[in-house]
Order: sequence, then C-alpha cells, then structure tokens
Amino acid sequence: NVPVHAIGIGHEEIEEDLELQEVTLPGQALPGTILAARVAVRHDKPGQARLKIYDNDNIIMSHDLELDEGNNISTAWIDIPVSDTGYRHLRFSLDPWEGEQVTENNQQSRVVNVKEEKYKVLYIEGEPRWEYKFIRRAMDKDQSIDLVSLLRVSQNKFYRQGISSPDELVEGFPLTKAELFKYNALIIGSIEAASFTPEQQQMVHDFVSERGGSLLMIAGLNGLGNGGWENSLLYEALPARLSQSSGKFIREKAKVELTAAGLHSPMLKFDQDINNNRKAWQELPEIADYQLIGELKPAASTLLTIDVNGETHPLLVNQPYGRGSSYIFATGGTWRWQMSMPLEDQSHETFWRQLLRELVIDTPGRFFMTSQVTGDQISIKSEIRDENYEPERELKLTAIVTPQTGEAMTVELHPSQDIPDLMTGEFRADTSGLYDIETITRRDDEPIASARMAIYHDAGKAEYFSLRANHMLLQQLADATGGRYWNQDELDE
Repeated sequence: NVPVHAIGIGHEEIEEDLELQEVTLPGQALPGTILAARVAVRHDKPGQARLKIYDNDNIIMSHDLELDEGNNISTAWIDIPVSDTGYRHLRFSLDPWEGEQVTENNQQSRVVNVKEEKYKVLYIEGEPRWEYKFIRRAMDKDQSIDLVSLLRVSQNKFYRQGISSPDELVEGFPLTKAELFKYNALIIGSIEAASFTPEQQQMVHDFVSERGGSLLMIAGLNGLGNGGWENSLLYEALPARLSQSSGKFIREKAKVELTAAGLHSPMLKFDQDINNNRKAWQELPEIADYQLIGELKPAASTLLTIDVNGETHPLLVNQPYGRGSSYIFATGGTWRWQMSMPLEDQSHETFWRQLLRELVIDTPGRFFMTSQVTGDQISIKSEIRDENYEPERELKLTAIVTPQTGEAMTVELHPSQDIPDLMTGEFRADTSGLYDIETITRRDDEPIASARMAIYHDAGKAEYFSLRANHMLLQQLADATGGRYWNQDELDE
C-alpha cells in the first residue's frame, strides 16, 4: 500500500539512435544446416541500416535492413549457414547512424552449439509405396539422422530397416514408453489408427506432450482422416481437425506453394536468397496426390499450401503441443520431384533431410538445461527425467561455471518454488565473455550424468537498452498504486 510517484524524464523519440532490440535464433544446430535469425531494430525515423554478423572476430556477412516509415520497430530474417562443430559465438552489430550518441545498444551476441550428434527417427508405414522408398533413399547419406522404419507387409507383420540391433522393434511398434521415448521424432504414414492399441495411441500422445518429441503424420490411402485418426487418443496433439468425410486421399496432381511463414522456415530453404528460394519452389513439379485435412486448430501454422481448382488448401502445417510439436504433411507424392527432375537435382533429398533435421533438433533429452539472463544475474534451469521421461526427484545437481576470464565457480541447483520438478540456481556474471556451464547430477556423492551449454554475456550493457522514456508505463505504475505521475515540466509542484 505504498503510493509510487513517478517522474518521467527523457524523450520518447531519439531520431539519431538505433537499437538492436532483439536477436532470436536457435541455440543449437546440426552441421551443414542454415540458421534463421530474426532481428528486431528500434528506430524513430525511416532509413537504412547495415547489420554485420561476426563469428568470434571474423565477419561472415553483412545485410542491409530497410527501416519502415510509420513503424518504430522493423524486423528481418537473415539466413546463416553453419558447418564447423562446437560453440559458435555470433555477434550482431549495427553500423551507427551519423550523430548517434549511444552505440552500446547496437550490438548483441548469441552462442549456438553446432553439434555432431546422432538423432533417432522412427517411421511406421502401412503399405509399400514410392514415398516410403524415396524418403529412405533421401536419408541414407545423412550422418546426423538414424531413420528406423517399420513397413507393414501383411497383417501384424513388419519389415524393419535401419535397426541398430536384432532386438530393436522385434515386436513391431513399441509397447512401452521407454522403448518409444528413445526416439526423437516419429513419422506415421498410411496406416489406420486401429492398428495401434489404445495404450500405444496414448503413448504417441505422451511422446509429444511429455517427452517433447516431434510427430509427423503423412497422408495416404489409410492415413489421416481415412485412417480414423480424428477418433484416436492422440487427436488433441494434431494441428488439424481431421474429417473422414472430406479427407479422401485423392490421386491427382497439385501445385505446391510457399506461405509467408514457410518462406522464412529453415527447413524449406533451397537457397539462402529469398527470391531464389521462392523461384526454386515455383519450379518444382506437381506432387502426385493430396488429402484434405479439415479446419486447422488455433495454434496451427501453415507452411505449404496447394492449389486445387483455384482453391488454396493447407499441405504442411504444424503446431506446438505440450513439450513437443506435431506436423501434418497432406501428401504422399513428393517422390514425383525426384522422378520428374534431372538426376543430379537434389531438391527432394534436401527437403526431406531439412524437414527431419527440424523435427529432431529441439527435442529435449533426459537431461535438459537452459539459462536466463536478467541484467548481470544469470539463472540456470535444469530438468532430469528417467527413461519414461518422468521427473527424477532423488538426484542432486551442481553446476560448474567457467568464465572466459577469471576463476570457475560452483552453483548448487535446488527445486523451484513454482515448479518442483525444475531445478534452478543462479550466479552473478561480473565480466563480459563466454561462460561454459557444466551441470552434474549426483546420487549421494556419486556422479551419474552431465550436460553442458555455453552463453555469452555482456556485463553492464543492459542499461544502454530501452533508452527512450516510457511515460505510459510510469503513468500505469502511479495509477495502480495511488500515486501521481509527474512530467518533467511539473517538477516545481
């Protein structure tokens, strides 16, 4: 019950100032992929700004940004190819405008972990078909993805490919959570929901919501609405309201088109140049078939569409669900890209490799760790789960933080007051540079497992951002507490 009297000092607009307000990009990537970075620039007049991107101290690209008139925040997408493995310190820097007083807010740094890691994808298909054959062929040379497949050849009998041991999937589709949850992504093709027991359907639902895996449903004669998936226990996880009446599998050609969201998706990049990429998609042959998937759910995003007699229908859609995400690809006919184009063309292979890489890259492991920066205070958050991805509550966690300069420090993690399954700890970062964080789990005094990450912190830089006066916020603060807001010219009162 303390009234706050707020005094607003400063300008709401600073025309000569540029601020690199935000840089958003994935924290990890696979070698040979393209990072899609979204940058937001604050400005109070239109114009052009040059953004330079450095890998450590080496400039890797520059990009001219158009700052819109009428908006004080302009955004842009920038593609950054990554190849070498390890922690990559990427620095984004705006060239200052003439007369700019404060340039500390022109820069932001991010760390990306480019890791050479094997991910496992399980693909179950209900019938031998061209799409299955060409997907497997496309993934044969990808060293980052183990594609394990079950192809139904007769009732309750499956042909296994890509297995790592004779015992893997010997009983067909997994019967336990532990068996299913060791995969990072799941693809379900032309196979009906009735082929899965209620327990298996619930497991697939939990695979997305609890394990944080990715699910991709592919159209087919027995897939999606034709396969009765709208009545299955995993229906809530899907991005569309499937309809058996309108979801017939149609064996007719259709032209694929990119949406605005798809244009900036890293998994749909045939070329880093936005215009060349759009042209590459326009030149693709028609797909061989399609399936209508009904109304999309509120959280769904459409990445690809098809044109059917002048009507636009969603083809590739996705949505977040729980800890994971789900996709629907409403065709089984991308194999025509391979068959109708020159032998040396890699469009089909590139599409499927990038799609599967996108499915797996952000799936959490059993030992999951993130960080959050508030000023110069850095918090570490970690979750530990067993083979069923149930929280492990008996383990102790210790983080070893090694700054780029200075001595290492030890941070003990404790259960969060708000989320008991989340372990948290924090430390103060007094110097700028790279911070290597290794979190070790222990049962009593015996180490069990460890996880690592790295962040870059600019100590003392937070005060240079949000320079403009926020009179509206100060007014709300005063009103909410029973105080008064004072303008700068009212100080004599």
